[in-house]
Amino acid sequence: MKILFAEHHSDENIMRDIRTGIVYLLISDEGIPVGTVTLTNNEIDRLFVLPSFQHRGYGRTLMDMAEEKISSAYDVIVLHASLPAKSIYLKRGYHEVDYIKIDTGHGDYLCADVMEKKIEGDNE
Repeated sequence: MKILFAEHHSDENIMRDIRTGIVYLLISDEGIPVGTVTLTNNEIDRLFVLPSFQHRGYGRTLMDMAEEKISSAYDVIVLHASLPAKSIYLKRGYHEVDYIKIDTGHGDYLCADVMEKKIEGDNE
């Protein structure tokens, strides 16, 4: 079954993920919600940091937490990387394994690399 980008990011699907406990919220030292990440099995999904809080290390904090949580149960972490984010993931040790086009439902496509990072250590 093909899922459109808008469906994946719909309020209904995000609320379902929150109810099932797979969405994590990062709150700044000032008590402000600044970002979220969704973890589905061994996949990092929907990682967002509010634009006004970007470039302050919050994305790195979310990634560190996500990788730590996933690596406690899996040997490989998977994510989809847009072109602007790809270099960040390459620096973190991810590599491309596939390429996808996601239909936005409006005649446009979102293109992303499927990337993986193998976990070394306790899970081998």
